[in-house]
Amino acid sequence: MDNVVRGFNWYFDAIDVGIALDEVTLPNLKRETEKFTPAGGMLSIDMPAAMESLSAKIKTKNSDPRRRALFGREPGQWITCYGYERLTSLTDGSNLGRVITMRGLLNEASEEAKAGLKPKGANYTFGSIVMYHDMVDGRSINRFDFFHPSQTLVD
Repeated sequence: MDNVVRGFNWYFDAIDVGIALDEVTLPNLKRETEKFTPAGGMLSIDMPAAMESLSAKIKTKNSDPRRRALFGREPGQWITCYGYERLTSLTDGSNLGRVITMRGLLNEASEEAKAGLKPKGANYTFGSIVMYHDMVDGRSINRFDFFHPSQTLVD
């Protein structure tokens, strides 16, 4: 089995979330489609169109005012997020690095209910993503850039 995640870290700009990180759900890459039937044809297909907007969910084990302070920025005051993964092959023991870079806005910041002295976490939605870049071992897998569509890269 290849590409088993053996380590992961997350950054909001220069804010290291690593030790407080609980869970990250990366954006689903999904395209909108339009039903297309050629004239006189009997078979329809879903023709790919634009990409759907991207968003990521980040859950932490605590609430940090430095992270909450990122909420409320306007377009143009973009935040760059970085996710770093260490991937291991169980077949041959080799390691690869994966870097996910996204530029967008923190559109939601919510704290979980407090329960006595037990620490409760915070949930963040990172959306309005205008740039997404996924690299594995230095090779660009996907790159989507709202402001520079000519830099779009698929494999």
